[in-house]
Amino acid sequence: MRPLFQSLAIWSFMVAVAAAHSTAPCQESKISASQVTTERDVKLFVECAAAFLEEIGPDEARRAFNEDVRWKHGATYVFVVEIDPSGVTARRFVFPPNPSQEGKPRGAPLIDFGTDLYAEIYRAMDVVDKGWFYYSNPNPQTGNREFKSSYVIETDWNGNRAVIGAGLYARDLPATCHAADVSASIVSAGMDDQRLREFVRCAAMMVESRGYFAKQELETDPRWSSGGTNVFVLDMMGNQVMSSNRVRINGFASHEWGREAGAVQFGGRDLAAAGGVFGEAFVYYRSYHPETWAYQPKVGFMKRVVAQGVPLLVGAGYFPDAQQTEKGATCSDDYVTASAVRNRDDIEAFVRCAVEYVAEHGEEEARRAFNQDQRWRHGPTYLFVFEKADSGNDSTTFVFPPDPTRAGAFFGAIIDAFGNDFFFEIDRVLSLVDSGWIHYAFTNPATGLHEPKASYMVNIDWNGTPAFIGAGVYERDLPGTCNPTEVNAALLDSDQTEANLREFVNCAAYQVQSSGYFAGPVLTADPRWKHGSIYLFAIDANTGKTVFSGNPASFSVAGRSPELLFGGRDLIASTAAFGSGRWHFSFNNPASGMVEPKLAFTRLVMAQGVPLVIGSGINAVSH
Repeated sequence: MRPLFQSLAIWSFMVAVAAAHSTAPCQESKISASQVTTERDVKLFVECAAAFLEEIGPDEARRAFNEDVRWKHGATYVFVVEIDPSGVTARRFVFPPNPSQEGKPRGAPLIDFGTDLYAEIYRAMDVVDKGWFYYSNPNPQTGNREFKSSYVIETDWNGNRAVIGAGLYARDLPATCHAADVSASIVSAGMDDQRLREFVRCAAMMVESRGYFAKQELETDPRWSSGGTNVFVLDMMGNQVMSSNRVRINGFASHEWGREAGAVQFGGRDLAAAGGVFGEAFVYYRSYHPETWAYQPKVGFMKRVVAQGVPLLVGAGYFPDAQQTEKGATCSDDYVTASAVRNRDDIEAFVRCAVEYVAEHGEEEARRAFNQDQRWRHGPTYLFVFEKADSGNDSTTFVFPPDPTRAGAFFGAIIDAFGNDFFFEIDRVLSLVDSGWIHYAFTNPATGLHEPKASYMVNIDWNGTPAFIGAGVYERDLPGTCNPTEVNAALLDSDQTEANLREFVNCAAYQVQSSGYFAGPVLTADPRWKHGSIYLFAIDANTGKTVFSGNPASFSVAGRSPELLFGGRDLIASTAAFGSGRWHFSFNNPASGMVEPKLAFTRLVMAQGVPLVIGSGINAVSH
């Protein structure tokens, strides 16, 4: 340990020991290895593994982690390693890719972003008892060394101080997005939402970094066009400005996406506006397949970026196979209750569980449960069931927990901010696909405000009537929202959670994207962005120099290298590679004047063509 840390480490270790090293009981949500595709999934998976280890002990846990499909699938597995200053001496207690190495030191350390990964875990576990780590590791599926983000929780392994964890190899990170892994041909062949989302995100990063100079690559590189999958780039009026299909988008003029007559393709819905508000959005429509000229359903995905100061929508789509059946996890693979719903990934699992509940228990019991049971209703999270119809004036309400008296009556038309009747849009989408996402505005029962909402819907039979079941989430850090009354430094200071920190930094990042360096004075002085122990900072990812900071005593302004704070780890390089990051360290709290454990969240953004690392932090022992 470096001299700078000697006094800090003793203090922070005492704090960490005093904290309860307990794990969530894995009752509100759980997930199996085969369903891990996002960081949200990784965190749930590790929390469940830690609870499982605590319940049954190391011997049975080792067997299960090595053999059972719940815990091991492809590149997803549970590992347990000793907390030790170096990989040369740290032992692996559970290591499914090669069980013969269990009980032995890891050997040559994993050195990424400056130091031995095991030294970083050793350092951070003296500050907190759980957290995220970023590195590269051999992927057991491909044999290649790839970037991996892992979540770990401190645990006891037969009297040895250790961490239990799992990780994710993501294909759409700034440092990955390799053509061999993410391309139009892979989307056309695979035809699923995850591959499409990865493809669009990689295309969006390319457009964001190159701006309008991306046009030539989109038009000439076969990576961006294959079969019915092409990249399109729209301005916020819905006009096509670039495309890997140079003549038209899906056989129609570009104005089909905006406010002109062609928007009838989407039932009058303003898809450009929806994409701009939600940041990322699925769209569903019919189009001519360029190879067969059949007019058939198509699934699209759009992502908002800011390129050369101009907001743009980057998107692509695929034609689902007519014989393709609904894919996805069962509730036993991916389980979540209403109180555990935090984001769109949770919603999809929540609705799948509800569909199974209806099939198992019948409509009457499902109606009672969805209206009354805490498993299905918590705050703004609830399930709704309506008759399929092209207007709310003709759609019977079957389940609507915010107002159960509506049951059995027509709900009534809802014309939202994106241009058409909510029920018309659902009927249109669910006539194309069996399940999908709807982006709209609706009254949040928790606030009473009309807010943007993303809901996942599934076709269902309800007592012989064609219907749909769904649930949604209100997000506070969308490009089109980030309401100052809901996301600000004072609220974060009073409720210092990782979720609130992420929302705060994401909203600041949108301001930097739109205003560039001109955002600095606002973000460092405006009370919305600075309060008590909460402040923002920005670092030039190319030079490592501070662009602005709300705390004059922060490490960069004071001339202290961030590598010293993080035991030799390079926060800037890691954030640039992963796009975002969470960092655990001990630092001076400007509100109290004391050195306290801190969690920082950082995000990479492009500002006037320059990559910047935007971040903030909260003071807490464990997250």
